[in-house]
Amino acid sequence: MAGLIFFPKIASKISRDKVYFWACALPILGFVLLGAFGFIAPTSAVFVIISCAFIFFGSGLSLGVTTCCMADVIDYGEVKFGVRNESVTCSAQTFLMKAAMAAAGGLSGVGLQIVGYNAKLETQAPGTIMGIRIMMIIVPIILGALSYFIYNRYYILKGEKMAEITEKLNQLHK
Repeated sequence: MAGLIFFPKIASKISRDKVYFWACALPILGFVLLGAFGFIAPTSAVFVIISCAFIFFGSGLSLGVTTCCMADVIDYGEVKFGVRNESVTCSAQTFLMKAAMAAAGGLSGVGLQIVGYNAKLETQAPGTIMGIRIMMIIVPIILGALSYFIYNRYYILKGEKMAEITEKLNQLHK
């Protein structure tokens, strides 16, 4: 919630590209800390809270950037195709989020099966614990870095391109 609450203030001070960088970098930092603290002080709730603060603040920033990007896509669609499709775009985004959460849940189950997790055991094997740590720490770090790479490389609705779209949109609505 804090990331989402502070998003407008942060976005007014730095570019959206930099906000998205921090939206990806803060969770990566949080996961690195979570992994390190897991070895240093595995039972410390304070260290988990600190790590999660970075993770979830970045996630809040990411939600803010995503919302702005959705608005940009809607504007782009109006300029490109002459029709403003907010309802289709937003409902598709909602469906994709739900599908992604379902896929993540399914992949988590598959991952736990691969690393040999057995819920009936009181203590898991060391290889299973390491596998769970990789799923919880390394995989999200890789996906966070990949997310930034994809945004930076393939998301074209920014900078001069977005200024051009905004100008065309303003001309259409005069």
